[in-house]
Amino acid sequence: STINAKIPLEIQIKDALENPDYFNHPELVVDYQKEEADAIQIGSRCQSADALKRKGEVRYVGKVQGIGNGYWIGIYLDDPVGNCNGTSNGTEYFTCPENYGIFLRPKDIEVGDFPKDDDFDMEQDMI
Repeated sequence: STINAKIPLEIQIKDALENPDYFNHPELVVDYQKEEADAIQIGSRCQSADALKRKGEVRYVGKVQGIGNGYWIGIYLDDPVGNCNGTSNGTEYFTCPENYGIFLRPKDIEVGDFPKDDDFDMEQDMI
């Protein structure tokens, strides 16, 4: 367990006193992943950093009540492979059809040039 130089020491001490398991669980920090979230712009294309590589557009950056301390990224996915419609615990953070939304931690997405997969084009895709 180490002190995080990116978070002011007084905040870390306060969080450590309130959460005895603080250094073993950084996600308990009130501003967990704030710096990473600040670098992500709404409207950016992104994909999940997991094996599924779900693509979409960033629609929300900030805290989400009820799913964990710290910062989250709300993504409007290109395909219905999410778990929400932009709403969490009764609060709407962004809008999209059901199952097209997902909230992920900043560390769990990659922002970049991830264009939408084109639908089948009969002319271009003919053999």
